[in-house]
Amino acid sequence: NKIVPVGSILTMVGTGSEMNGGSVITYEEKMLKNGRVFPAEVYPKFSILNPEYTYTVPKNQMVSGIFDTLSHLMEQYFSGDDNNTTDYVIEGVMESLIDSARTAVKNPKDYEARANIMWTSSLALNELVTYGKQSTDWATHQIEHQLSAVYDITHGIGLGILTPAWMKYVLCEENIHRFVDYGKNIWNLSGSDWEIAEKSIEKTREFFTSLGCPASLSEINIDDSYFEEMTKNAVFRGPVGSMKKLTEKDILEIYKLAL
Repeated sequence: NKIVPVGSILTMVGTGSEMNGGSVITYEEKMLKNGRVFPAEVYPKFSILNPEYTYTVPKNQMVSGIFDTLSHLMEQYFSGDDNNTTDYVIEGVMESLIDSARTAVKNPKDYEARANIMWTSSLALNELVTYGKQSTDWATHQIEHQLSAVYDITHGIGLGILTPAWMKYVLCEENIHRFVDYGKNIWNLSGSDWEIAEKSIEKTREFFTSLGCPASLSEINIDDSYFEEMTKNAVFRGPVGSMKKLTEKDILEIYKLAL
């Protein structure tokens, strides 16, 4: 079909849709949610990014967008084992996002903070931080999609709950170096490698909860009733992730860790 040209005017941030061709759709009858990335031909022909247009977005939507943005960065950071310039770029964008998020929660009309959050959202998913990467992960997104397909919770909130659970599950000797880099460079942690890695997970959860994200699924009245269906839908195209290939069994354990 002929592609219809579109323009975008942001009133909230998080998806980076102003600079990408990503889309997500839910098949409600099957409780299945999935994303697809289209080529540059479907990108907006223009985008207007005015931070003032985001001032009146409810707090839960603002922080949801922040969690989504940070998750996009983490999905691309927690992958590969090379010493890549792109990883240093991601760390800088993460630091900016975390700092600006704390300011914006206290003062939603802080122009510079909202502008920085808006720009980090674009940078997080316009392919810039994939350049030079051997692989990217995206397991947490696929796992969360099935959660919000069933329970219709806000995507970013689901990511905020599931990300620390995913981190805890996949952490092992083979990938601890990435957690150590993250802990040292983002959270200024020190200690043994295992101490830094485990503390980095705690710091991530603390950041999410400090902005108002629930710490667990049970906190928002979600139990394990649909876990079997959700795990099957998460791997309908096969195992997910690159940091660790996750099967149905793995994903079920991550859901349980998030309860």
